[in-house]
Formats: sequence, structure tokens, C-alpha cells
Amino acid sequence: MNAKPLNAGIVILQDGTTPCIAVDSALPHPLKHVEFNRNDYLLTLVYDTKDQQTDTFDYPLGHDFVELLSTRKNIAVAQMKNKQVSDIKMFSIIFVEK
Repeated sequence: MNAKPLNAGIVILQDGTTPCIAVDSALPHPLKHVEFNRNDYLLTLVYDTKDQQTDTFDYPLGHDFVELLSTRKNIAVAQMKNKQVSDIKMFSIIFVEK
């Protein structure tokens, strides 16, 4: 986990179909992928580091959003700057059962 908590929101981009994790500061490491746990409905960012550090969001997602993730199989991750979504990058979602 990061020393500094990661503040983020879950949004849908303006196209109306792209799920997005919007963080309020730069990520501490490049991302490898995003995991979705089917048992507890939590998202985890998996970083592309030697020890694969992670950040897990502590709020579960709603069923409608989970259906969208299951259909798309990818998610945008972006940084919020001046109340605008920027630096948007797409990542695969890996579905796990932990």
C-alpha cells in the first residue's frame, strides 16, 4: 500500500459507456492492470513493480457498474486536474475470486 492514501472516484466518461477510476493525484507507480474481486465487489490497482504493489478501494461497486465492467473488460484510469479528467489511459480488468 502507499504511504499516502489514494483518493479516487468512479465515473463514466462523456461517451456514456467507458468506466473510469479518477484519482486526485499522480499514481505512485505505472499501472499493470486493474483487478475486480467478484466476491467483495472491490477494485484493486495492480502496479507494474517488481513486488506488484497494490491499492484497493474500500467501497464496493454497484451491480450496474459491475455489469458494465463485465461487458467492456477494460477501464479508464485518469487523474483529476482543475475539476477535469485528464491523462486518461485504458487498462485491462482481471476478474478474480479471492
